[in-house]
Amino acid sequence: MSLILFLLSCLAPIKNGELQTNSLVDVREIIMVCEDENIETCKIGASFARGTATRIKYDNKFYWLTAGHVCNSVGDVPNAYLVKRDVLLTIAGTGEKKEAKTVTYNLSKDLCVIEAEQGPARTLAIRNPNRKDYVYAIAYPSGVFDKEILPVYEGRWAGKLENKCLTSVPVAGGSSGAAVLNSRNEVVGVVSSVMKDFNHFSLIVCLDDVKDFLKFINSEK
Repeated sequence: MSLILFLLSCLAPIKNGELQTNSLVDVREIIMVCEDENIETCKIGASFARGTATRIKYDNKFYWLTAGHVCNSVGDVPNAYLVKRDVLLTIAGTGEKKEAKTVTYNLSKDLCVIEAEQGPARTLAIRNPNRKDYVYAIAYPSGVFDKEILPVYEGRWAGKLENKCLTSVPVAGGSSGAAVLNSRNEVVGVVSSVMKDFNHFSLIVCLDDVKDFLKFINSEK
């Protein structure tokens, strides 16, 4: 393969029209803290987390896939009688806002899925990329979100270290939960965290863990 053809193949995922804006959402976790059983005492405590989710299709069902800490960034809130968590979705491309209805998360695996309506969606890859393979993510770092923008970040697959996979895709706060995609636009992992002071070394929830999580959810229904 010539150098020109190689470069064109690397750019293919960005040029083939597969970057549907409405397959992405900006995710925010809001908590309501209540002093007692009277709902009128409830006030917004904080917006603890913000991230990105990608619509996927798995076993003929549609989900928004993101990181667990985006759906639940903290455990119990001290000195609160009751805490109500709301996960709010803003759909890219339209700016439509929705409140998530069914949210399932696993903080130990750092994964979360939210039931989604049918629409443009990604599928899971069959296998992990090889080391040095091209991968990319679409995310909203630092909460920078607008229905008209579509930030794309590119890197290489680096392999696996203990229970996480590694890439050189640069990420920052707000990028959490974004799907990492291979050159065929298939999901190979989910952005979990980044090395402090070096945002080109990102930690990814591995493909096998994503598959196991979705299998478990489907088996419970």
